[in-house]
Amino acid sequence: MPVRDTHAFISRLPARKSRWDRRALTLRQRAVQLPAGKTAHFIGGAIPPAGAAGELTRRKMIWIEALIRCARLTQGANNLRSKFDDPDHFKSFSAPNDAADTLMSANAAAQMAVITFMTVFNVGYQAPGLVAGNTEPAVDAARQATVAQVFAAPSERATFDAFQSRLRSLRDGLLAHSDGGTQQFEEAAGATSFRPDCRVSTDDLMQLGDFAMKLQKALILTLNA
Repeated sequence: MPVRDTHAFISRLPARKSRWDRRALTLRQRAVQLPAGKTAHFIGGAIPPAGAAGELTRRKMIWIEALIRCARLTQGANNLRSKFDDPDHFKSFSAPNDAADTLMSANAAAQMAVITFMTVFNVGYQAPGLVAGNTEPAVDAARQATVAQVFAAPSERATFDAFQSRLRSLRDGLLAHSDGGTQQFEEAAGATSFRPDCRVSTDDLMQLGDFAMKLQKALILTLNA
């Protein structure tokens, strides 16, 4: 089976000289061409081991891909929102619907970033012999070890835990589900109005992207340890 290099999981990291970044830059995503045009992607140029260790490795790969997509979604959402902060660009919208569509796309990307990030922490079922379940003890231990490594200082860990809790409430109550208690209804003049508050703030997006990148780099390094 022919093997070819594809894009790196970390295409461009800041030009720092830490051991962390130098090791991360050496990792590459590989692709093995399979029959019927199917492609299997794996990390570091090595096929995961057999058994439970391989199941855990593939679960980590799922996390890494989710974190990469999350970081890209946050960047895309912020790029779209920045158009509203530039008066000249805002004037360039040819019609009111153009501005509304751009804002809707930005908010949708932000909401998807939250959902994607939380796939690292929510339930994910096992595929026996292939991928470990997302809540299995060994998987949870690996996840907790990664979080503890990235957010080593007590203040950093407290900030992350509080942030993740808010994201979970947003994801579970409004974005991926619609819990009645999270909705906003108003009764007035014989009419009922409904306005779900699903917007993710720009500050939260910036923090989400930063956390996703830090967790992603830590996980990649564990696969090449």
